[in-house]
Amino acid sequence: MLLVNKRVSELSLKPSKTVFCLGIISILLGLALSSGTIIRWLYSIENFNEELIEVNTGVDKTVMPKRFSLIVWNIYKAQLFPQHPLPFSPYDYDFALLQEDYFPLNEERHQSFKREGWNYFWPAFKMKDSLYGTSIFSKIRPGQIKGYNSLDREPLVNTPKSFISIDLEDLRLLNIHALNFVGFEAWKKQIDHLLKQTQGKTYVIAAGDFNTSSKKRFDYLHLKMKENGLSEVVFNNDSRVVFEDYPVDYVFARGLTLRSAEVMNLPNFSDHNPMEVVFEIKEDPN
Repeated sequence: MLLVNKRVSELSLKPSKTVFCLGIISILLGLALSSGTIIRWLYSIENFNEELIEVNTGVDKTVMPKRFSLIVWNIYKAQLFPQHPLPFSPYDYDFALLQEDYFPLNEERHQSFKREGWNYFWPAFKMKDSLYGTSIFSKIRPGQIKGYNSLDREPLVNTPKSFISIDLEDLRLLNIHALNFVGFEAWKKQIDHLLKQTQGKTYVIAAGDFNTSSKKRFDYLHLKMKENGLSEVVFNNDSRVVFEDYPVDYVFARGLTLRSAEVMNLPNFSDHNPMEVVFEIKEDPN
């Protein structure tokens, strides 16, 4: 009789344990689902209207030079810039293509961004009192300028990534910051959208942080760039940041002659190193 009572007692405990476990699971699921909201609230992250910000500080050159220089760099939201004097300005080059660029709303930008020229900033999101996205600095006034946000979003923070495009005569410059913590199909969708913008132009540069963090992404990017007639720039001293043995930053070009390509080692300013490239426009691009 005692044995029967013990078994009945054990059975009576099982529903309580089940309810307890379901309660814990519900709490964990609730935290997981709301964690993105909490993170966005803690960091004051907001999606921003898709609108181009144009800054002209005085230069009005309209002639595209035959030989030109550019720097391509993910600047890590310029978080480390105040700690050290930047050894150069984006305006030391004909063009600067920046990812994770920032645009403060309530104060002036870092002094390195105050030189004469044109600056086109495409915001992906707002965090606290600054906008963050991709930008292109130019010493030559461009024609068409367009910006694009990804349709998919990074998880938790629910923010898009972006790319910006400018035309200078027959040259199209494309600067991308690709999605990172998403599945292959979401990443591929943004890359395919970028590739569509390479069509119809004789000279093209597509550069930036492509977040090729897997062999599948790496192979797809190189295959599609080759199919669209764009060649990868090979660097003499390749100190680009890598993830799982794959570089994430690239410069691809079509119809241009490469004159020099270097990667600067500047770990004090960003988690990415800047790529410095000089091109020359071919007389006959075919």
